[in-house]
Amino acid sequence: MADVIQVIVEYADWLYVLCGLGVLVYLRAVLEARRERNTAIFTLEREAASSRAARSLVGMFVFISLAGSVFFVEEMLAPRLPEAVEQDDEAAIKTVFLITPTSDLATATPLVASPTPEPSATATRRPRPTLPPPTATPLPMAACSSIAQITSPRVGAVLSGQVSIFGTAAAPDFNFYKIEYHREGEPAEAWHSISDIHKNQVVNGLLDTWDVSGFPPGNYRLKLTVVDITGNYPPQNRCEVPVVISG
Repeated sequence: MADVIQVIVEYADWLYVLCGLGVLVYLRAVLEARRERNTAIFTLEREAASSRAARSLVGMFVFISLAGSVFFVEEMLAPRLPEAVEQDDEAAIKTVFLITPTSDLATATPLVASPTPEPSATATRRPRPTLPPPTATPLPMAACSSIAQITSPRVGAVLSGQVSIFGTAAAPDFNFYKIEYHREGEPAEAWHSISDIHKNQVVNGLLDTWDVSGFPPGNYRLKLTVVDITGNYPPQNRCEVPVVISG
């Protein structure tokens, strides 16, 4: 507000000149409108002239009021401005340097004795019984006779590398025994020998060794055949075991 008053006071002379020019312009318009109204013949012309005269009077009074406002600010408000500024400065200084008393009294905290916790009964845990580790179920042996029996490898065994074949090949009229294999998917008569024939009987011992390295992985059948002196091998003289060769 003080800045606005200072601007009005600084440009008061120019504002008076502007207001005077405005009053003169509208005064001239009022006089011309009245002259036209007096010389008008028609009613419509007289009404238009009267309307212009009224508007010009309003504009003239606006400039007169503006000049009066400038005079009021310059003569009444501006002289009081330094006093108001000094009062505001004194109030600000008092506010800045106002000392707020503080209390130095310390708040005493009452000491409360903590209750001693009573020992609680501890439950005795019973030891859990130790379960024996699970054991792998052994693979079954092929159901063969005592004349021709393969005890290892067993049914469904997974083979790789050098495989030792154990079992029994013995008969009263024994001539020789042989071990062959058959791959699943080949013709039924496609049996292949893993080695030469054996002339000696074996009871619960090593029958032969089979190297399956390089064999295609898949399902195979291993067969032991005991041949008698007549060259025959009845069903009880044969034993087959299904096995799997891994890759």
